[in-house]
Parts: sequence; structure tokens; C-alpha cells
Amino acid sequence: MISTGSNIPKNYYGSGKKTGSMNQVYKFHNQVKSLLIQQNCKKGDRVMELGCGEMARWVGKIWDEADAFGLKKATADNGLQTIEMDAGQRAYYKDKTSGIEAAVIAEVDGAGVDGAEALAYLKSQLN
Repeated sequence: MISTGSNIPKNYYGSGKKTGSMNQVYKFHNQVKSLLIQQNCKKGDRVMELGCGEMARWVGKIWDEADAFGLKKATADNGLQTIEMDAGQRAYYKDKTSGIEAAVIAEVDGAGVDGAEALAYLKSQLN
């Protein structure tokens, strides 16, 4: 547990000891945590420290709930219809977008991070 409130030093979450190419990801993750805590907690509140995977699942759950609410509301209020693409349509769009993944991996590689490894890690966190 960590104490929270407006007395958190500005450099507390950004002062990690991580080194190497993932340092910027680490800093961003901790800035997001710091912002969430400062915006949602009062001085003296107590919160549980979340690791990266736990944080992603927590934020993902909130996002999924918001999506479900929006879909239900848009369907009820505006007659939104959801259609399922058939296998041929999925194959067509997969082919048309296939270069995006390779381009992003190359861009991440260019920043000094193993893009394929980072993508494999992110995909492993989806389940």
C-alpha cells in the first residue's frame, strides 16, 4: 500500500531504476499511475500498487464496460446495427492491413526496442 494525495513528490513515479530501451515505457506507465492516483484520491487515501499487467487489466475492464454501455445505448437510441464480416471479408482486410504490423515493428526497432518481442509480450497479455 502507498499513501496518496497532493503530497506525492513529482519525481516519485518517474524516478525508477529501469535502464535500457524500455525506460520510456516504464516512465510513461508510472506517469499514468501517478496521474490516476492524484486525480482520484484525496490526501490520506490508501490504494493498492498495481503492476503493469494488473494495471492493464484494470484499465481494460473499465474500457470494456464503457464500450458495452456505449454499444447498448447506441443500439437502443440510434438503431445501431452490428454486422459480422464473413471469412472472405476478414481475409481481404487482413491482407490490406498486413503491412501495418511490419511497419510498426520496424519503427519500434528503430527506437532501440525489439519490436517483435514487444508485440509478442503485448499479445501475451491479452488473455
